[in-house]
Amino acid sequence: MTNLLDNKKKRGRPKKEIILVEPKQPEFFISLSCGGNIFEGKGNTILEALRSIPRPLKINSKGLFTISQGNKRKEMLFYPLRLKRVFFPASQPTIAKYFSIGLK
Repeated sequence: MTNLLDNKKKRGRPKKEIILVEPKQPEFFISLSCGGNIFEGKGNTILEALRSIPRPLKINSKGLFTISQGNKRKEMLFYPLRLKRVFFPASQPTIAKYFSIGLK
C-alpha cells in the first residue's frame, strides 16, 4: 500500500528550473550610409540589427547597406523608394531574409 502512495506523491507538474543565460555578444552589424550620414545597428539576428538602426529624417538619395557577421561581409545599394521601405515594420522581416542570403 505504501508503494501506491509514494507513486501518487511523485505525480504532478515537474518543478521548473531557472537557467541563467549570459548575454551574447551582438553577431550582426549593419551600417547605412545615406546622404553623407552613417547610421549603425547591431543585434543577435539580422532583424534585430535592422530594427536598431535609427530612421533618417529625410530619405532622398541612394543608400549603401553594409552587413557583416564575423568575417563575412555584404554590401548592397538601395535606391530611395526601396530604402524608405526598409524602415516599414511589415517589410523588415522580408528584407532581413534578403540580407542573409549573401552571408551564407
